[in-house]
Amino acid sequence: MKLYRDKNFRKEIAGSLVLTLTVSGAAFFSSTQAGIYTAAGMLALSAAHFFFLARRYRDIARLGQYLNEILYGQSAVLIEDGKEGELAVLRSEIRKMTVRLKAQTDELIREKSTLGNAVNDIFHQLRGPLTSMHLMIAML
Repeated sequence: MKLYRDKNFRKEIAGSLVLTLTVSGAAFFSSTQAGIYTAAGMLALSAAHFFFLARRYRDIARLGQYLNEILYGQSAVLIEDGKEGELAVLRSEIRKMTVRLKAQTDELIREKSTLGNAVNDIFHQLRGPLTSMHLMIAML
């Protein structure tokens, strides 16, 4: 799994393990049963935390993949999923940026076409008089 490559994720695992061992060790001094329950509870909380953390990393990876697809022109506009939170705000901002960049790209393509047509029109308007002058010079 790619999560284990992330230094922050490894730090969180280590911190969670140290916290679990510390709290469970302290509970074991009280009684064995309290230590077992505390260890089980701490491990359950840690598992839930890492489940949600893994889901968050997966969502971030999806956004990164989407941005990569946009960069190489392989994707359409990101559709909102209706969720709330920090990633939803980021997703919304990415969507806005994508829409704006797409509009600017379309505008630039239209301007380039207009400029090309104007240059062709000028070229054709100059070609007639230049041809006439070339013939007059040849006759002189």
